[in-house]
Amino acid sequence: MSKRLIVSILVVLINLLVSVSTFSEQKTIEANQAKTAFIYNILKFVEYPIKIDTVNLCIIGEDEINHSLKTLDGKQTSDKKIYVSFMDSTKDLTKCNAIFVNESVESKLDYIIARIRNLPILTISDSENFIEFGIMVNMFVSDEKLKFNVNNKMVKEANLKISSRVLTLASKIYD
Repeated sequence: MSKRLIVSILVVLINLLVSVSTFSEQKTIEANQAKTAFIYNILKFVEYPIKIDTVNLCIIGEDEINHSLKTLDGKQTSDKKIYVSFMDSTKDLTKCNAIFVNESVESKLDYIIARIRNLPILTISDSENFIEFGIMVNMFVSDEKLKFNVNNKMVKEANLKISSRVLTLASKIYD
């Protein structure tokens, strides 16, 4: 095989790898944007025990979705303005109205849930099985569609209410 042919084959292979990588990154970005839009819509349909006009959405942990979640900062739902904060620790969780828990803090999940249990703070994640640990709304992708489960027992314990219109769309409701 000539050097020229080998170089040509390598160039084609590198281009294919870059294309596959770019396609994969694009799918991740689109999935994160869909999850962010879902969170925005969930926040519109959550009732808190007292009237609030701002939602402090706190993000715990590092993940690619954080960039997309930041775009919610300053957005207005019909009756609430959203503020996004990235939490370095779990000390100030009671300042949050909603918390997005990234998979990177799985080892602290029990502690996080215990700290806010029975407080009117909505918990959301996109990490598989976090709902079993007390997360209230857990998103997941199935058949290339974004779906979610709701732990309604935890929602009620926190004295929150998620609209029945949202609950009818849930794949599974834990009571």
